[in-house]
Amino acid sequence: MKQRVTLQDLSKKTGLSQTTISMILGRRTDVSFASETIRIVRDAARELGYQTRAPRRVSLFTRRTILVVCPFLMNHYYSAVAQALQSAAAEMQCNVLVYATYNNIDEEARIIRVMAETDVGGIIFAMMPQSASLVRKIAKTVPVVIIADPDGALPISIIALHNYKAGELMGAHLFELGHKDIIFISTPLSSPLPARIKRFEGLRDAWQRLRPDGSLRLFTNFITNAMVRDNIQMERMLGSEITQGALEKTHDSFTAIVAVNDMLAYGAMDALAAAKVRIPEDCSLCGLDNDFSSDLVGVNLTSVEHFMALNAQEAFRVLYHKMVQADLSCEIRPVMDIQPELVVRQSTAPPNY
Repeated sequence: MKQRVTLQDLSKKTGLSQTTISMILGRRTDVSFASETIRIVRDAARELGYQTRAPRRVSLFTRRTILVVCPFLMNHYYSAVAQALQSAAAEMQCNVLVYATYNNIDEEARIIRVMAETDVGGIIFAMMPQSASLVRKIAKTVPVVIIADPDGALPISIIALHNYKAGELMGAHLFELGHKDIIFISTPLSSPLPARIKRFEGLRDAWQRLRPDGSLRLFTNFITNAMVRDNIQMERMLGSEITQGALEKTHDSFTAIVAVNDMLAYGAMDALAAAKVRIPEDCSLCGLDNDFSSDLVGVNLTSVEHFMALNAQEAFRVLYHKMVQADLSCEIRPVMDIQPELVVRQSTAPPNY
């Protein structure tokens, strides 16, 4: 059997040290050698049939880049997460890559596979990933943390959100104001974004419990992932279209609108203004994200604060611990359980019966 050619063999052939040969063949960028020396080493390697070893993946501790996966960036709810993660990572000299999937499961799976083959130090999902089996597999070799409502499907560390409670809070608020007939506007309530389903379910259940003699109607509209990706104003436009359709179908037989997020609520404001429906005198309006724009003068949107920046910082703390400890278990639990809070502004008031 032919013996494997070693660095010692190359050293005897060229008269150079094994260290020099190793650095040249390893294409080290932090050292430099004369072009003639490089030529001699490479020629000798080819002549003797030297086989370079595949580069070893660096240890988890030395990996300084994390991937953040989110469905959108145009929505402040997710951009706040990305910025908070970048700020927390910078303090620990870590880098952050952000990728938006636009709820496309194929894109989500593709970016996970690509990054798993690199020396990425960890992955944070700003939503519940759709590629559950793939994420479960990747988590065996790369630290993973998820910021989402727990559902028990993935045995992975989760920073728990409470979107169901957010819906409950808004239902209780409108009940206390005396509303009876309300509507909920949303993009399609489908599995790629379970948080939106939970918001509706929280509102629905609270309304059935508190106002059994009232009504809650759901209005939605068709949307594709590409539509949101290619139009930064798409959610606001949808909010306007859905609200306009609700006004035409119900003939103003409701006194409050709850939007699945603040972006749709801004579009609802446009439609109500065009129909000369006053907020909150004729119709109260609520969002469920508490975007920074909702506090602007002239907007003053009642909404729900989820403290996403704090949740993101906690997610990085958990992930970083996994990285430096080379610990891929899911035993690390967040030290904080941040509950959402209702933020009441001038867009809600008692109904004008």
